[in-house]
Amino acid sequence: MSLEGETVEELVLNDAELGHLATIKDTVFISCKFSACDFMIQNIENTTFINCDFYQCTVSDVDNKGNDDVHFAGCSSDNEFISLINPEDETVDETTCNDFNMCDIYVLEKFYPKGSQTFHKHRAIGAICSQNKLYNHYEILKSIEKLKKKNYLFIPDKRSLLEINLDLIGDIKTALGRKQ
Repeated sequence: MSLEGETVEELVLNDAELGHLATIKDTVFISCKFSACDFMIQNIENTTFINCDFYQCTVSDVDNKGNDDVHFAGCSSDNEFISLINPEDETVDETTCNDFNMCDIYVLEKFYPKGSQTFHKHRAIGAICSQNKLYNHYEILKSIEKLKKKNYLFIPDKRSLLEINLDLIGDIKTALGRKQ
């Protein structure tokens, strides 16, 4: 079964092969657990793993190049699994700039939509990362990480959600060009 444009939450897979018989494209996995799974990365495209755990997972990489189109945020692995696929995702760059880029604004507008007088305190990470024509999963994840480091967003009790920091709602309104 191919996956395209899907959001998969809290899936638990043991001894499975992903990407071997079907492609995985434009998909987000949130809070999933993979044990002894093998990932054929040539058949996985623009896919993001958020807060997932990988136990004894392996990578089938025919070209031995990795795949910078597969991204990880807040994931853990008990071996070199993540670094074999995309070593850049293991650490997120420190952001020193106080300015918001357009992707940061896109993420914040998921909490405080244009034309709305009210805001949403919680948003599902999968909904924020869902397919759009402006930004790919990796750009959105970088913005989420940046906004978390600046304390505009944080993860509440449920790992698949993001929460807006109500103490900074005035700053967020200003960033979005809304009246205070």
